[in-house]
Amino acid sequence: MSASTTEGNPPANKLVADAHALKLAAPNPLQGFWRGLPTLCHNLYTHRQLVWAMCMRDIRLKYRGSAFGYFWSLLEPLLMAFTYVAFFWLVKGSQDKAFALLVVNGVITWGHFASVAQRCQSSLTGNSGMIESIYVPREIYGLSAVLSQLIMTTLSLFVSVPFMIYLGIPPSWELLAYVPAGLLLATAFGIGIGMGSAPWNVLNRDVEYFFNFITRAGMFLSPVMWDFDSLNKSMRHIVAWNPLLVPMEMVKKGITGRSLNIDANHIVFSVVVCLGMMILGLGTFRRMEGTVVKKL
Repeated sequence: MSASTTEGNPPANKLVADAHALKLAAPNPLQGFWRGLPTLCHNLYTHRQLVWAMCMRDIRLKYRGSAFGYFWSLLEPLLMAFTYVAFFWLVKGSQDKAFALLVVNGVITWGHFASVAQRCQSSLTGNSGMIESIYVPREIYGLSAVLSQLIMTTLSLFVSVPFMIYLGIPPSWELLAYVPAGLLLATAFGIGIGMGSAPWNVLNRDVEYFFNFITRAGMFLSPVMWDFDSLNKSMRHIVAWNPLLVPMEMVKKGITGRSLNIDANHIVFSVVVCLGMMILGLGTFRRMEGTVVKKL
């Protein structure tokens, strides 16, 4: 009789199962809170080929089986924007010829932020099968989705080109400076909120549904269907506390070639909040993910 079946020794299959469990549990030590951003940068560089492969997979799966494919990334914000433009023109009208272009880019930028936050938030629950099967740094699941969303949003902005030609808006330095900066700030804010709430979403799925409501309601408090320049002075001081005001106005003004009429202190506030939220969110994720992942 072999040693694995002698009395007092555990069966061989149990030993294999225990070893497998230890292998999965080994990468789950308690992590330091402030290691979130440095660890993210290290993991992105180390696993850059895997991140790119997962990003391309997300893009292919997004439009798989669709007749229009990639063109939905242009059609969707365009159709949404036309709906909002028609509504506002019927209700109050607009003397701004570029109003439709502003709304289109407002819809694209807000949709980008909401998608980044939601996909980061569901990065653990949506990849539970892979997490239970193999270990890779778990930030990769959320950040590969962010990269694919950033690519699709950048491509979606090309829907502005026909508007710019029709309105006679030439490319300007604002386009080269404001648009990338605004997208990156919105991305950073979305990463912070999404990654910070991802562990809590594992513990309680109500977090996801509550956040979906917040993103829908927040759209009306952000410059999606209205423009900051159209507000009176008292309203400007109120909405300036919205961290997404500056990123969204940067994209909209960059496309239209207009100057950014926002006080410097409000710009600094928005930059600090967006970057600070990303650091806090990544720190929270890094601190909690090793514990909550066992509850998937």
